[in-house]
Amino acid sequence: MARPKNGITAAERFWANVEKSEDCWNWTAGSRFRGSDKKPIKPSRFSYVLHNGPIDSGFHVARTCGSPKCVRPDHLRLEATAVNNTVGEMDRLSTYQIEYIRKRYNPREADDFAEEFGLSHEQLYSIVREV
Repeated sequence: MARPKNGITAAERFWANVEKSEDCWNWTAGSRFRGSDKKPIKPSRFSYVLHNGPIDSGFHVARTCGSPKCVRPDHLRLEATAVNNTVGEMDRLSTYQIEYIRKRYNPREADDFAEEFGLSHEQLYSIVREV
């Protein structure tokens, strides 16, 4: 990766705004970071992409620690946006479970899927349609 004209990479600018502790690594700047393409991005998303690569559409970055400012790579995980945006009394599903539902879903077995994962039919259809 070529160095920008000012000599500071996006990763170096990013880490300059992170305060590391024994547990969480907290973002200390504003709510958005301007990455290498200068487009605003959430700091947690930048950290995830920096360490794990691109994020497929339909997913967002969630924190396992619950700290809203944490950008520590091992505290970040992907979560399906459909699950996060679906209203109801549903526990969060893992990325694996979302992929499983999308690959194996059969409308004739909707009742079984909904029961197995504790979802309403509306929630299930949102996941399948990647809403």
